[in-house]
Amino acid sequence: MGDQRPISRRARSTTKLGLAVAVALTLAVATGLGACSTNDGVGGPTEGGARTGVLAGHCPDPVVVQTDWEPEAEHGPLYHLVGDDYRVDDETKSVTGPLVSGGVGTGVDIEVRTGGVAVAFALIPSLMYLDPSITLGMVRLAEAIATDEAAPVLGVMAMFERSPIAFYWDPATYPDARSVADLRDDDVPLLLGRPDVFVDWMVDEGIASESQLDLTESPKPATFVAAGGRLAELGFVTAEPYIYEFEVPEWGRPLRVELLDDLGFPEYFQALAVRTDQVDDLRGCLERLVPIIQRATAEYFADPDPTNDLVVELVDRYDVGWVYTPATARYSAATQRQLGLVDDGPDGTVGDFDLERVQRLIDITATVTNPDVADLRADEVVTNEFLEPGIGL
Repeated sequence: MGDQRPISRRARSTTKLGLAVAVALTLAVATGLGACSTNDGVGGPTEGGARTGVLAGHCPDPVVVQTDWEPEAEHGPLYHLVGDDYRVDDETKSVTGPLVSGGVGTGVDIEVRTGGVAVAFALIPSLMYLDPSITLGMVRLAEAIATDEAAPVLGVMAMFERSPIAFYWDPATYPDARSVADLRDDDVPLLLGRPDVFVDWMVDEGIASESQLDLTESPKPATFVAAGGRLAELGFVTAEPYIYEFEVPEWGRPLRVELLDDLGFPEYFQALAVRTDQVDDLRGCLERLVPIIQRATAEYFADPDPTNDLVVELVDRYDVGWVYTPATARYSAATQRQLGLVDDGPDGTVGDFDLERVQRLIDITATVTNPDVADLRADEVVTNEFLEPGIGL
């Protein structure tokens, strides 16, 4: 299947390098820990461009944002932009409402569309070229690099500073395994879901062997539970450790987890991007819209619960088999901040890209994939042009 995520999942996953989620963390998160402070730039409705009607005449109406998966707290800043007077389309799996910033209308609507089932698991860059009405698409940068020749996009904001993609396994079954690399000697199967750039990179780096790779689309959490701890699984730090321990009674115990980021793969996950051939037409919009999304990020993490209520409502309305509880949403939002998954970039600004890191990602992709991207430059893949410096967490 073509899901933008490296796996399909009914849930997701976890914590920092080699930590056993003995889950004092998890319990604290699930009970509501994790509100973060915001800087003065979030402030009132007239600060930093959050004026009534600021996007009218500059942005498409509606601004269409295509997410990469079903509604979840990882999309929280985007759903935070949707005003109270919203409309849900159960058929197209989208929500449309006034685009608000700091509680103030910006003069246009926003339409947030889901990925996954609703788009037949299409890769988002490809979908953006099939449907030019999409203003912003949520892309994994390594995937966007690999598809650059056919569907070039330009990242305009990094929604994650560190990727939430992670491996997890049973510490009781493999007590000596502190890292994914430790599982190689025992040839522990790695349940991955499908091929990916980082999978090839792991083999190339000697972190995993070809014999360990299981690329079948196996259902979660059933496959993990049925294996009784005799495999490692790929998922997300922001879901599976909590879900498996507290919402899957058949498992009901902690996992040990390692982030892909801690393995050394410099992914930018869920970056917001525009089609490269639309940048000039959208420049006036992006100059005003991207700072609004930066502020929405700070606002969301200061008080995620109201937006998470909308996320859970949409999951229930869309009814595609994606299961997402309020407790998982709280865990996700808090874990994103506690582990620095969402954080200020290298210049102290939320959403900015490190071009040297992007170039490393290009170089890795050029080495381990078939598309010839060796001549691609970081500034052809991402830009910090539209960010407002100093808006941070």
